[in-house]
Amino acid sequence: MHPSGLEYLHGVETVNVNDDNEWFCYNDGWTAKNTEIYVDKGKPTLLITLGESWTYGEGTRIISHRHYKWQLRDRIEVTYSGKMARLLDSDLWTFGLPGNSNSGIFTALFRILDSIPKGRYESIKVAVLMTACDRDRSDMIPDDHPLQGLIHPGREFKQEEKITFDEWLVRYDEIFFGLLDQEIKKHSDLNIDAVVFKNFNKIWTPRRDYNFRIMETFWLGYHAAWYGVDLESCNVMHPDFYKIALDSFNVLKDFNIDYINKDFDNWEKLVAFLEINNELTFAAHPTETSHYLWTKFLLDYTGWKSITKI
Repeated sequence: MHPSGLEYLHGVETVNVNDDNEWFCYNDGWTAKNTEIYVDKGKPTLLITLGESWTYGEGTRIISHRHYKWQLRDRIEVTYSGKMARLLDSDLWTFGLPGNSNSGIFTALFRILDSIPKGRYESIKVAVLMTACDRDRSDMIPDDHPLQGLIHPGREFKQEEKITFDEWLVRYDEIFFGLLDQEIKKHSDLNIDAVVFKNFNKIWTPRRDYNFRIMETFWLGYHAAWYGVDLESCNVMHPDFYKIALDSFNVLKDFNIDYINKDFDNWEKLVAFLEINNELTFAAHPTETSHYLWTKFLLDYTGWKSITKI
């Protein structure tokens, strides 16, 4: 961590915290605190970051929701969110919830954008971390959410339509990307510059004509490359999702078992890599060193200019 004079929170007396937010995920009784934080330093630029446990800071050793370690200063200073905000000399609004789904992440983003007063910021930079598609829960999103059509094909697609799982994944991406595109157009007065990336999976849709940028590199793949390991992304992070899909998704009746087995092989390699504790990995999550590297990668990719020095 930086000396106190170089910390992002240096001179900040109070921050706003909200834990009553979009917990659109499976929960077996665990909890987390300081999940959503807004730091108003009176800057002309606002950085918004959203994600799940990787954004929350799990793996940095001093943050662990399972061990009730979630100090406010740590949640900001050791994660890529706070590191980017310090370098950009911006205000920060970060929402990271362990185990959260993409429906929870994007719903939170849209709520946040709706709450920003017109004219408060000259520019708003948004970095959205997307996670595995198997985390979304149909019982936690509105019935008219377009994702319901994929989970319950009869609502959106003809019952007799059969699509491959690759096509299912493409439609999954395009649902969320379409919603984000609409929100950016709706909030054209906010001067939003947004980037979307994933931590476990590749981008499935071939479309790149949205009003935001899509980063091809997934964090875990970038992470592994530092050790000379070439990891191929998998489609899902919970293999039992395939059984759910085969049993419940009418569009997947003609699914190929060889396709599933290949994805299982990729999944096993990803999990095996995550279970190796090293300079960049701890408890299957990025360490603070990885957050440093990812901060630089994000800034280099977006071209967001650093105001302060590393």
